Amino acid sequence: MENQRILVVDDDPSVLDTYRKLLRRCGYIAMTAENGTEVLRDLEKFRSAGLVILDYKMPVMDGLTLLVEMRKMKFLPKVILISAYLTDEIIRRAEVLGVAKIFHKPVDVVKLKQSIKEALEA
Repeated sequence: MENQRILVVDDDPSVLDTYRKLLRRCGYIAMTAENGTEVLRDLEKFRSAGLVILDYKMPVMDGLTLLVEMRKMKFLPKVILISAYLTDEIIRRAEVLGVAKIFHKPVDVVKLKQSIKEALEA
C-alpha cells in the first residue's frame, strides 16, 4: 500500500498519540494538530493530507467551523468527523459539508480503519 497522509485534529494530546500510533501501524503517514488555529496557520504543511480526522468539540473553533475555513482556503481532503457530543444538528451540518463518515466516541477501531481505507480509495 502506498503511504498516504492523514491529518488528525483533536485537542487531547493522548488521543492524538493514539491515532498517530494506529495510523502508522496501518501504514499511513500521520500528521497531527491540536486545534483549528494550528491547522489554518500551518496549512501548507498539511495540504498533502488526503484525509482529515476531525474532532468536533475543540476550544476556539469546532471541527465543522474548521472544515468550512479549510474549504475557503481550497483545502479539500476527505473528512471523518469524530465526537462524543454529536447531535442531530451537528450530523446534518456534517452531511451538508460532505463529511465522509461520522463516528461517536468511543470509536470502533475496526470500523474506523475500514472507513479510512474507503475514504482514501474513493
